[in-house]
Amino acid sequence: MPKITTSRLGLFYQQAGEGPDVVMVHGLAANLAFWFLKIVPFFKESYRVTAYDQRGHGMSETPPDSYTTLDLAEDLKSLLDELGIEKPHLVGHSIGGAVCTHFAALHPERVHTLTLIESRLHAFQPIRSRDNEAFWEKHKDEFAEQGIVVPKNTPKVFYSLMEELSPLAEQGHINPNAVPGLILRGAANPSSRSGQRWLKLVSETTFATDLQEIAGLEENLIRTITHPALVMYGADSHFMGSCEGLRAALPHAEIRVLEGRGHFFPVTEPAVVAEETLAFLARHG
Repeated sequence: MPKITTSRLGLFYQQAGEGPDVVMVHGLAANLAFWFLKIVPFFKESYRVTAYDQRGHGMSETPPDSYTTLDLAEDLKSLLDELGIEKPHLVGHSIGGAVCTHFAALHPERVHTLTLIESRLHAFQPIRSRDNEAFWEKHKDEFAEQGIVVPKNTPKVFYSLMEELSPLAEQGHINPNAVPGLILRGAANPSSRSGQRWLKLVSETTFATDLQEIAGLEENLIRTITHPALVMYGADSHFMGSCEGLRAALPHAEIRVLEGRGHFFPVTEPAVVAEETLAFLARHG
């Protein structure tokens, strides 16, 4: 896996296939493997796919600051510039989708299409409190029973993701959206390599506070986006408020709400994501 030094920092990336460029951006506590293991194989016959580790994740560098979606969008631009990718199709999951949205709004000439999967946007789901430490103190026993240790400065959005991954839903019922062994659980294991990296990210950088900043990605800026857009959410997701916000802000977008799915359906059903996205790209190639 190559590492490239851009104008901003060192980023790990991987490419596969030939054809028009598709760039995939992962979400919180993940890395490029989120895409490469089960989703990229569907694309590489028709597209050249580039996925990369965002700053502080995977094997990319972990600078001490600059983790807002604005910063991450500029990281994306520096990667595209360095790799000579002029106008890709962008695909983003979770925070990766917010990064793609910010990038498309700031650099519209550099985007062909936009596919947003389970993206949480502060413009549509504002953060009510920024006291991460008090929040995790309140919930620490809940996760301790599952052997999960959450660093006190972890962004609160991590809670809803971990809650969704729990094998038991409310009242002891089995959670159909649970994803055993997902990398997010590794981030909550302090003895694992990913857990140690996550601890460094939330404890030694401004990541946790930067992630809560709207950083200019207001609704009026989102409304300026005119690219063909595909918006996908699981009906059981905690982020449906963002889906409805995007539905109103991007009236031209194609909206897909998948019944019985949660935030991590790209992991449990990669073929669904690939089929929907490939059909969308074919319509706008």
